Amino acid sequence: MNSTEATVRFLETKADGHFVKTKFYHKASKVLSRGNLVVLTGHPGEGKTAMAVHLALEGGVKPENCIKLECSRDWEDVNWSLRCFTNVIIDDIFGEVTLDDVRLTEWKRVLNDIEQRTQDKELKVIITSRHYIIEEANEDMDKITMFKKTAKNSVHLDSRNMSADEMKQILKATLNRNAVEDDVDLDKCVYNARGVLTSPYGEQENVFGFPECAVLFATQTLISHGPDFFKSPEQHFKTYIEQVYKSKEIDQFYKFIALVAVWAHDVQKVKETDLQNPKNISVQMQEIADCFGIVIDHKFVETLKCSFRAYTTYLLMYVNSSCEYVFSHNLIGEMVGVVLGNHKPRECIQLCPRDFLMERMTLNDDNESKMKVSIPPGLYTYLCQKFILSRLCVVITSMWAWITVTIRWMLTF
Repeated sequence: MNSTEATVRFLETKADGHFVKTKFYHKASKVLSRGNLVVLTGHPGEGKTAMAVHLALEGGVKPENCIKLECSRDWEDVNWSLRCFTNVIIDDIFGEVTLDDVRLTEWKRVLNDIEQRTQDKELKVIITSRHYIIEEANEDMDKITMFKKTAKNSVHLDSRNMSADEMKQILKATLNRNAVEDDVDLDKCVYNARGVLTSPYGEQENVFGFPECAVLFATQTLISHGPDFFKSPEQHFKTYIEQVYKSKEIDQFYKFIALVAVWAHDVQKVKETDLQNPKNISVQMQEIADCFGIVIDHKFVETLKCSFRAYTTYLLMYVNSSCEYVFSHNLIGEMVGVVLGNHKPRECIQLCPRDFLMERMTLNDDNESKMKVSIPPGLYTYLCQKFILSRLCVVITSMWAWITVTIRWMLTF
């Protein structure tokens, strides 16, 4: 599938008639109209990607005139002189959870070109990123000003500055999207959510946006908690994952393993072909089974297959174009890792992706780290080995990217 087809599919899945245009949206629209460039920042779950999609399609722009870029090479591969595209989306430009040094290095090569084309009104470019990633990246971009506050290209999405009416509209629209007919007290839900967001602990480590809260709430499992869900949304979700983990039935535990399999992958995806049969199981699935002392037999594989299919109604999405299972929300993967780490820290260290290692693991053992994995002293050496290995992989990847770029440059002559 080429970039155009992938973009059209992406836009079709993200764009619908239930999106609520908040004051942040209108501000972002003005910034984009003024300078053809807008950078959407904020906490996880603030709806940055959904907003980027609707901004790209604003004014009747057709999906085939938009392109979503995954990496800097995608930018370099497009012949912009043909003017096939008018709007560009770059989602999580420098990393999804933490700053990705390789992606930053690669994007720096083309940022000046991006900025110049927007200034010349050739393209409209919409970029998203978690705010702390942009702040860290700015320290390594002295001569690139497009992400600086002085450039006035950025719009920071923050649920704490959202009005109660906007939050109510978002929750109502999300419930309608999911065809939820329960008699939900919207006012009470918003009241509880605003109480958490505006509390003295508003900057705590587990803050994530109200739009994500609304999406998670509008499910058959979590909506049963009623308005109380919004008092501690992450805790409710973590509790649900723990119930799956603690089940005494072996089939239920295998269902948890299915979630671990998605979480443990660096890009949090599991291909359907990884689960064909016991003899052709993927290397990653073999590592997970070995980690938990599970014998890979026909029952194990078939249970995993059933689990993946069952979870597509709630926790996972099945991507038809690539035949892959992915988490329906980023928070799900993080809570799977936290629950695994709380019960089996050694296995969590062995399997965790790099972003989780950097973002969710801590050496502190206190109440403020409930949404993180506290590593006991006996595993410090093991953790250090994992950290060194992950950094080595980054260095190797960075070197390979540099070699690839050099070869491509040499081939142009």
